[in-house]
Amino acid sequence: MPQKTVSVSATRAAHELRVAVGRLRRRFRELHDPSELSPSATSVLSRLSKDGPATASELATAERVRPQSVAAVLATLDGQGLIERRRDPGDGRRQLVSLSPAGRELVTDRRRAGEEWLARALQDHFTEAERRTLLEATALLERLSGA
Repeated sequence: MPQKTVSVSATRAAHELRVAVGRLRRRFRELHDPSELSPSATSVLSRLSKDGPATASELATAERVRPQSVAAVLATLDGQGLIERRRDPGDGRRQLVSLSPAGRELVTDRRRAGEEWLARALQDHFTEAERRTLLEATALLERLSGA
């Protein structure tokens, strides 16, 4: 089956969206990352916060990286006291990784600070109509994330 030609508007939207999301992510990191964690470490902490305990192998699969890469990230997070490891009750050869209390607090604080900054920026720099437009666009982005 031949591929459809991608429209100019779809190509432009893809580029503009990628650039805007990248800038917004960098802005969040600049303003609210006192721990200076790598993007990979931040992603692992976020995943553990959302999905709960996991093995290193499960994290590597979920993050789409090599197990060695996850092992290095986990060693850093462990050294900072942000994760805990315990034996998997279903298979004593494996370890489950979860957030430590300090890791949970860091994730919660960063999330709260980011949302507070974003809410203030939206309040101060956007009209009510623009905020409604962003809410509509958010629904489209959610739909795109499932595509």
